[in-house]
Amino acid sequence: MLAKILRRAAARYGNKTALVTDTRALTYTELDALSERVAAALAARGIAPLDRVSLYAQNRWEWIVAYHGILKAGAVVNPINVMLTPKEVRYVLGDCGARAIFCGPEKATAVLEAARDVRGVEHVISFGEAPADALDFAALVADVVPSLGVSPAAPTALSTIGYTSGTTGHPKGAMQSHRAVFLNCALTATMHVRTERDVVVTALPAPHVYGNVVVNSTFMAGGTVVIMERFDPEGALDRIARYRATLFEGVPAMYMTMLAHPALGRFDLSSLSRCTVGGQTIAESVLRAWEERTGASLIELWGMTELAEGGVKWTRFSRVRTH
Repeated sequence: MLAKILRRAAARYGNKTALVTDTRALTYTELDALSERVAAALAARGIAPLDRVSLYAQNRWEWIVAYHGILKAGAVVNPINVMLTPKEVRYVLGDCGARAIFCGPEKATAVLEAARDVRGVEHVISFGEAPADALDFAALVADVVPSLGVSPAAPTALSTIGYTSGTTGHPKGAMQSHRAVFLNCALTATMHVRTERDVVVTALPAPHVYGNVVVNSTFMAGGTVVIMERFDPEGALDRIARYRATLFEGVPAMYMTMLAHPALGRFDLSSLSRCTVGGQTIAESVLRAWEERTGASLIELWGMTELAEGGVKWTRFSRVRTH
């Protein structure tokens, strides 16, 4: 099910811009083709359906491509929080039984060292210059001609193992089916009235359930995602104004720092029609201040990694504007 998100979007929206990062913009056709090449590269290296493949990197276009490529290969995605230490990554790799891991170049050396201590990890793939014993992502994709014969996953099949810290001990792996994640994204797209005219600016981490839903629900609707590698208030305000964003999605601290930024008045935020906030409760004063500054409703969300399903606990849909 999840493997069809980009295929369907590419068939419908083609050369429309799907993803914008600081280093590259990609159309739906390009995203679909690149993820097919990742899937073929994984299959050529022995990754079979239901094998676990980990992702450990900052937000970047390669992360999104790899995520969908893993799913197209029929494998199970293990998105790892970039804040986890090498010791914690080693535990996660062993606990989920990963056979391969994609990582950012700044993490590659530490990941290689961690992977050597974990039985079953056969491939470390670096987004960027790869150290010895790691595969280079660009070369990996360039060398493979897509030719896959993977049967579509059943709705109840395992799609994702996302680790959550809980309150004690090691992180716990929350196992989610294709149907659970797909419905979360589809219902979010419907609930937020997402369309192909939407431009979404976000700095939410792609491995987090909130960040994942933001990206994939927008792809389902044919909108454009402008993703930041890391959040900074002026950078977020600039992207909202520059790309005429219709949605910004973030956590309370992001809204607080943008409202407090001395350059706030320089940016035209009038394109925003609604925004979302999650991760923790937002102060009513911050919510009101953002709505007054932008004229856009701020929709407060609630969700859990363990459920793969989010929900709205407070909103005023009567004020939502779409373009």
